[in-house]
Amino acid sequence: MRPGRPPLNNHQPAYVLPDANYFSTDTRNVLTYLASILHTPSVARVRDIQKSVKQRLSADSKKLDSIYREMNKLRSAYQRFRELTIEEKTIRERQLRALALLGSDLTEASIANLTADDLATISVSQLRDKTPLWELIAEALEHLGDTRIFELQALLAQFNIRPTRQAIESAIETHKDVFTVRKEEREKYVSLKGA
Repeated sequence: MRPGRPPLNNHQPAYVLPDANYFSTDTRNVLTYLASILHTPSVARVRDIQKSVKQRLSADSKKLDSIYREMNKLRSAYQRFRELTIEEKTIRERQLRALALLGSDLTEASIANLTADDLATISVSQLRDKTPLWELIAEALEHLGDTRIFELQALLAQFNIRPTRQAIESAIETHKDVFTVRKEEREKYVSLKGA
């Protein structure tokens, strides 16, 4: 017999209430079922999510196609910009080496006449102090060409740069990727690689 039904004997009242546990379990199940029925329509279904994801995939693909077309149009300009940036850096470094070699004989006005930008504000003596000897040698050889070491030392002295011969040879030896040294009889000649 199901709980909650009165027994068939006549000694008890016609209506007997079931145990309290029956109500709590059964009521909870009924309410949970009812809540799930009422809640289900407001929860996104898998089909709705799939449709949304597919729509976004399609829209993203179209956007990527647009981005790729624009990137292809700009690619050559970007490459040219990168080339100019590298060229600008090379020229700037060459200008700084030249100013360091020329030294403090230059005034701000003469630097401003020689250069077209903010280099006139640079302290040439500080620039010379910061410039390594090998860069000064490279700048001198850029204009001098293949020369003997003692002639290079004499040229640097005319620019008020007075390194010892050993310092010059050490700078050249340390930067074999920049300089080429050849011996002819007892004399050492130095030049820039590729010159």
